[in-house]
Amino acid sequence: MDDVTQICVGKHMTGIIGLESALAAAAPWCQVMTAGRIGGVLLEMLDGHNYIETGLRDVYAQTFIGFVGADILLVGYIFNFVM
Repeated sequence: MDDVTQICVGKHMTGIIGLESALAAAAPWCQVMTAGRIGGVLLEMLDGHNYIETGLRDVYAQTFIGFVGADILLVGYIFNFVM
């Protein structure tokens, strides 16, 4: 089972299962996709193991983008997105 990572979504803390694994899996796409598209991809990857309320999907996607912003070193990868 993947670890749970605590993140702030909007004004609330929540646990996300598999965030680090999803970020590592998404790393190869960082050079060829926009940040918005990567946020959507991460949302789809994480949706199966996490409850993500329908009305907050865009907020979650934006939050996930924050974890892969330009020049952030995370789980052994440097993410460089086209914004």
